[in-house]
Amino acid sequence: MPKVSQAPESRAASPGARAIEIAGPIVVILIAWASTNVRDTMSIVNVALVIAAVSVGVAIVGWRGGLATSIAAALSLNYFHTEPVHSLRITETADIVAVVLLASLGIAVSVATALRVRSIAHEAERATAAMGRRDLATSLRVGQPLAQVWAEAVAASCASLALVECRIEPATASGVPVISRRTVGADGSPTTLILPETGASIPFSDPTAQQRVVLTPRRGMGALELDRRTVIAFVDQLELALTTPASVGARQH
Repeated sequence: MPKVSQAPESRAASPGARAIEIAGPIVVILIAWASTNVRDTMSIVNVALVIAAVSVGVAIVGWRGGLATSIAAALSLNYFHTEPVHSLRITETADIVAVVLLASLGIAVSVATALRVRSIAHEAERATAAMGRRDLATSLRVGQPLAQVWAEAVAASCASLALVECRIEPATASGVPVISRRTVGADGSPTTLILPETGASIPFSDPTAQQRVVLTPRRGMGALELDRRTVIAFVDQLELALTTPASVGARQH
């Protein structure tokens, strides 16, 4: 049975990577503070270059750490090295340019890293789905346990959902848009949907259940394009799994 691979972001989030992302802002602040003693021999441009190198390095490891480090770098360079010193005010145009360029560099690399992670994640999930479909077609040529075929079918059709987190909440809750359950393709309705970064919900088909499933892209993935059929099938299967045992137990009693 094929294994659904984890998104690259989750694999990259090792303890070492997290430590680098956490240490980044602290390091740039310490560099800016320590270099105040050599302000006469070390220009603001040189300090900015050293801090920029740290910011870029952290941004390559993780975009969140890169953003935090870039902001800390710009503020610390401003606070410790621009006139008036120990103030966030800037009086010289050249200093404003240095601070802005320092922040922009780190933010740009962080954005590029985030886009790269998303692209790799999508490619990995598409490859997983393609491999799952091939394995499923092969396994169905002979008799296979239904549970195994079911799992392989899920891996083949729902690989993109590996980039999505879900939770169940009362149907009366608000705060996220609702995904329509209308028949796919009817009246020109699209077969795909865009799951916003803030998430969306889809209610159980049974109105008496008074529950809904909230789907949210994993952190860093941004908005996702999903197959509407896959999403509805997943929610229906989840509803069946949660309600069938209770109904069966009631019949037995």
